[in-house]
Formats: sequence, structure tokens, C-alpha cells
Amino acid sequence: MATFFKLGKTLRAKFNKAEQKAVDYEIGQQAAAFEKLHADEHDAMILWVLHSEYGWGEKRLRQFWDKYRAAHMDLIRRYETYDSAWEDAWVCQHKLREAGIDISKWPHEWDLNKGGTSNGGD
Repeated sequence: MATFFKLGKTLRAKFNKAEQKAVDYEIGQQAAAFEKLHADEHDAMILWVLHSEYGWGEKRLRQFWDKYRAAHMDLIRRYETYDSAWEDAWVCQHKLREAGIDISKWPHEWDLNKGGTSNGGD
């Protein structure tokens, strides 16, 4: 059974290993359900940017989407089988880093630029 304790004004729980595994599993299930529920909208947003900003047509968008959808489904499967040992970045982030592209800093740069493009480039 979880042990509850107060940390400042927040009530916290400390779980044993089996309880933590069950909590992690449930979090993964909920994350996967959320991703599945909103996948089409996320896809449409990405495809719209590629079309409106870069002029991609239907054929190129579909080629991209087929590859993207497969990777997205892999991510959902990862959420569904969540294990707390998976605290590391997803494999795509590792592959990008190996190519010299560290996207982990992009959100911070975006915030600093108030949504503008980064000062980096190809």
C-alpha cells in the first residue's frame, strides 16, 4: 500500500516496486489512449505546415505520412508497454543526436524567440 507524506503543501505518495510498476503502466496506457485520440489532428497539423510552408503536394505528403505514421505507432506501442527503465529519450531523438541535431534545446530557443525561427540553419 502506498505511503503518503506531505512535502510542503503537496501530499505525495511513495509506492513499493509493484505499485510503481502498476502506476507507470497505467500512465502509459493513458498516454497511448491520448495519442490515439489526437493522432489525426497532430498529423493534419504537421501535414498542413509541410504543405503551406514548403509547398509539399499530396504525393509527397503521403510518402512522408506513411513513414511518420509507422514511427508514431511505434511510439504509441512504447507508451502502452511503459517501463520506468525507459526514462531515456526515444530512439528517434538518439538518432537525431547522432546526426548532430539536438532537438532537446529547440523548445527553449522557441520560447526565447517567442515562437520565431531559430538562428541556426543548414
